[in-house]
Amino acid sequence: MELSSILYLTKISSKLFNSNTDVVVGNVYIPPEGSPYFQPDTFDQIENELRNFSRNYKNICLYVIGDFNSRTAEEPEFIEVDINEHEDDFTEFVENDLAILDILDIDKKRRNMDKTKNRSGSNLLELCKANSLFIVNGRIGTDKTESGKFTCKNSSVVDYFICACSFLQFVNNFEVLEFSRLYSDVHCPIFYRFFS
Repeated sequence: MELSSILYLTKISSKLFNSNTDVVVGNVYIPPEGSPYFQPDTFDQIENELRNFSRNYKNICLYVIGDFNSRTAEEPEFIEVDINEHEDDFTEFVENDLAILDILDIDKKRRNMDKTKNRSGSNLLELCKANSLFIVNGRIGTDKTESGKFTCKNSSVVDYFICACSFLQFVNNFEVLEFSRLYSDVHCPIFYRFFS
C-alpha cells in the first residue's frame, strides 16, 4: 500500500474473511476548524486519495474510519432524487446504491443523537455524495438501536465509519463504546466487526 498524507491504510488479508476480497481500513484525523493544523482543503485531499486508491486497487473493500471533526446531524449523505423530475443515468446510479440498502435491510435514514451540523459536516456529506459513500454510524448494529450514539464528550458525533454501499454487506456490527480515559481524552472507542 502507498503511504498517504491523510489516510493511514491498513490491509487485512482476504484469508481472514474466507473471501476473494482484501479489506483496507483507512484511519483519518481531521483537525477541528480553528485549530492551527486545520487545512481547508482536507476533504479535497481525501477525495483525491480515495479516487487514486480506487483507480490503483481493484477488488478491495475500503473502509474509512476516524475523527473527522464533522457534525452531520441526520442529513442524508446520498443524493435524494425525485424520479419524476430526473430520468438519466445518474439517477439510475443513485437508485442502485439505495436499492442495495433495501436489499441489505439497512435504513436509508441513519440515526444521530447529535442534531447539529458544522462546515466540516457539510464537507463530509458532500464527500460521501460525490463518491457514493455511506455513513455506518446510526445505521448498522448496536449503534442503530442506540440511535446514533455520541462519540465525543457525550455531546457530539464527530467520529465516523464510512464505506461504499456495496461494502456495507460485510459489516456485522458497529458500536460506540462507553468513554474511557484509557483510550482517549474525550472520544469514545468505536467497535466494528466484519462478517467472517
